[in-house]
Amino acid sequence: MTTDTTHTRDANATSLHTVPPATHRGSRRARRRTVTEDGTANQKGVQETRVRERAVQWSLPLVEGSLALSAEPPASPVAETRPRLSLVPAPDRELEQRAGRFVQAVLEVTAGTRSLQQLTRVVRPDVYEEMQHRLTVLSRVRGRDPRVPSAARVASVRVYKPRDDVAEVTARVVRDGRSRAVAARLEHDTDRRDPTWVCTALCWV
Repeated sequence: MTTDTTHTRDANATSLHTVPPATHRGSRRARRRTVTEDGTANQKGVQETRVRERAVQWSLPLVEGSLALSAEPPASPVAETRPRLSLVPAPDRELEQRAGRFVQAVLEVTAGTRSLQQLTRVVRPDVYEEMQHRLTVLSRVRGRDPRVPSAARVASVRVYKPRDDVAEVTARVVRDGRSRAVAARLEHDTDRRDPTWVCTALCWV
């Protein structure tokens, strides 16, 4: 009897001691749930933080470096400045013809087919002296070459009038298939009894 009673007590004691592990299992599951809930909460917090950082990032102007441009649209100008347009005056055909005849006369003088004295009235004294010096140089060159130079002709003439009494002439002359430019400045001399255009500058290009 004593032995049976002892075994019964040991069995009861063993059954009492086996209950706590079940309690421990429940606590472990509770801990796992708590950890899982904390992890989910942490992930949500991280996602919210990233969304806020992205919102702040895109709210700032997109610039990088000293020469970068901002993504924000530029402010509209207060008033648009438009260029002023001016009408180009019609060419003076009569003056162009006069300038063409003058350049042709200069070509004939340099070729030796016209006398320089014929241009005394339409050239200023300093221009007359320059042309005379040019003729002297050309005569020396021609003395070495007995061939008669071919006559040059005016191919085109352009006239620009910065003022009503001033005309700037540019002409293209052709001789032996070669082109050359001549520039002249004409001024309308009204101090004479018979006002006319006078050459105040002559240049060979």
